[in-house]
Amino acid sequence: MLRLALVVAVEIVVGLALAGIVLAVAVPVMVRRDLMAPGDLAGMLVIAVVFVAAIGAMLFRPGSAIDRYTKRFLP
Repeated sequence: MLRLALVVAVEIVVGLALAGIVLAVAVPVMVRRDLMAPGDLAGMLVIAVVFVAAIGAMLFRPGSAIDRYTKRFLP
């Protein structure tokens, strides 16, 4: 169980890294095109959605630790 927790933690870190890369490109472009301003609600929503989507994609993708665990121990 400790190994599962460690692998899930690594997948979360990788998801955060991917979200950071996406946000490093998307946020300056959106600010430059006046789609969002620093500190407004739209910016916070974009950042939150990107983080949740990236972490969710990493945790529930085929072949992830959670997927392998559920296939092995749950019918």
